[in-house]
Parts: sequence; C-alpha cells; structure tokens
Amino acid sequence: MNKWFLALGILTYLSGCSIAQKGAMIGAYNAIEENNCMLAYKKLRSAENHSDTTPELRAEITYLRAICLEKEQRYQEALGQHLYLIKAYPESEYSYRSKSKILILNKKKKPVTKKQEQVTLI
Repeated sequence: MNKWFLALGILTYLSGCSIAQKGAMIGAYNAIEENNCMLAYKKLRSAENHSDTTPELRAEITYLRAICLEKEQRYQEALGQHLYLIKAYPESEYSYRSKSKILILNKKKKPVTKKQEQVTLI
C-alpha cells in the first residue's frame, strides 16, 4: 500500500513539473510577442531549471533567447546564441532555423569603423 502512495506521489510530482515547464514556455512565447524580453528571459530560465529538460527543449530555449536578443538589437549576442545552438544541437529543428537567422543577422550587423577596429587591436 505504501508503495502505491509513493508511486502516486512521484507521478504527481513529475506531471506537475511538466505542466509548470510547459506553462513557462507558453509564458515566454507570450512575453516575446509582447516585446517583453525581460519577462521572456525569466520564463525561459524557469523552463530550463526543470529536471526533465530534453535536448530539443534546450535548443528551443536557446533559440528563443536569440530571438529576444535580436528584438533588443543585440545582434552580436544573438549571433553567438545561434552559432552555439547549431554546434550543440545540430539535428534540432531550431538549428535549421538558426542557420537562416544567421544570414539575416549578418546583414544587420553594424559595420566596424576604423576607430573601433583600432580599439580592438590594442
């Protein structure tokens, strides 16, 4: 009898975590739609902190972070997230999406001026 309660408790806990994780992802998508990247980052962190995060979900979280960085016009950081995603999760659907985003970001990158180039050389 005690084993049944233990099994039921574990199942309840695991299903609760899964529901909370899905809720965090939905919240992140909604926040991104509303251009509220700070809230989106918080929701993505919450979804990522669950123990049952799959590689595909981690790829999705990375992709959504990159999208927020783009919305904030932090193109270099977004590019870094996309490149990381492609390397870490090459077979993911989000890896393929990131490849096309990189082409777009390369067009948006601000050109480096001579002065900025000299600063980076020092």
